[in-house]
Amino acid sequence: MDMPLDFNLQSIHTLLGEGLLYDNRSNEILWVDIGNRLIYFYDLKNGNVFKLHFFCEVSAIIPTDVSYIYMVVHRCGISEFNRQTNKINLVCQAPYDDSRYRFNDARCDLYGRLWVGTMCLDSRVEKKSKLHMFEKTKSGYVLGLHYDNLNVVNSVCATDNKLYFSDTTSGSLYCGRLDGGGLKDVKIFKQFEIDKTSHAFIGKPDGAIANREGLLIAMYGGFRIVFIGHNGAVIDEFITKAENPTMPCTIGSDLYYTSADQSLVMNSVDGHIGCINLNKSMNKFNSYFFRYKNV
Repeated sequence: MDMPLDFNLQSIHTLLGEGLLYDNRSNEILWVDIGNRLIYFYDLKNGNVFKLHFFCEVSAIIPTDVSYIYMVVHRCGISEFNRQTNKINLVCQAPYDDSRYRFNDARCDLYGRLWVGTMCLDSRVEKKSKLHMFEKTKSGYVLGLHYDNLNVVNSVCATDNKLYFSDTTSGSLYCGRLDGGGLKDVKIFKQFEIDKTSHAFIGKPDGAIANREGLLIAMYGGFRIVFIGHNGAVIDEFITKAENPTMPCTIGSDLYYTSADQSLVMNSVDGHIGCINLNKSMNKFNSYFFRYKNV
């Protein structure tokens, strides 16, 4: 069951909240509103909210190994955001026609590389989205293609030796092996389908985080976040007030999540941050968190 939140946090409404994460260095939670082109920083200590208006749809805000530098993943490419000066510097042009595509989910791996997925803005176009790896090398920034023939790339998250990502449209969750060269041995790890016994729709895989035991995956349209072991078995699920949860984030025993305001349910809390206490189930979910290596 969702818990009450600080007024400053609960009062924020987003069209498409995404990219939620906790930065223990600044004791803030960060997320974006793709629909309204906004980036949010919420200080857990004093409740202050910093809001940055971006020039195009922004999909993710990623902390780096420099405390005041963040990588911003957006429709037009990837930029550096300097929070001390508020300057934004485009470092990578999008590898697609940004009138038809945009970057979607993004997360870093153990090596400090940024994995970013794409999606087509026209849902009728199939199997044209891709998964890229972005890194800074001695010769400069490099964006490389690592997987394609996808529809909407989501659920990007890493352990110390694996990378997970999903195709939300097909309900397929993929897993591959990470090494210094990139991603290998990619295969479908789990297929989400309508429950054949109850005929219940549990949603489509959206944002995800991972720990040593498994993954927490927001199920868009399913009113829930599921906990799946690294063997593919569903260990637990957490019912959300929001119909469309988009990204989970844990701080101690609290499970926060973003959501999208596309619900048809009267008095829905979609579009707001939600929070569920995990004490009655797993107590804590200590997720992997990797920063982008900028130097």
